[in-house]
Amino acid sequence: MKSLVPFLIAAAGVTKVQAFCFEPKMHESPPDFYFVSKPSAPYCLSGYRYSGTHTCNDWEIDSYLSDVDRHLAELNAYVDEYLAFANEAAAKYEEAVEFAQCSAQAATEELR
Repeated sequence: MKSLVPFLIAAAGVTKVQAFCFEPKMHESPPDFYFVSKPSAPYCLSGYRYSGTHTCNDWEIDSYLSDVDRHLAELNAYVDEYLAFANEAAAKYEEAVEFAQCSAQAATEELR
């Protein structure tokens, strides 16, 4: 990748040929990281870590587990969104390589 950067910069400097080579553009910016607050465990679970017992009612446990499930779904949605962006960026990288090769080839053909 590092050895490709000077080549890309040199190829991008060719102005006459750029009309025939299509320069890739990113259509989206990276997804914003939105803070998803972790659900707080109910007070009735405060001693569970030490004693292995709790004083929670079933509805309190169910509510907490629903909050945890919702939290995980939000985090997974964020990861999926970022993965889609990363895949697009990888595709644009391939297009950038093709653009650089096209520009370099056009520039060398112009010298002939």
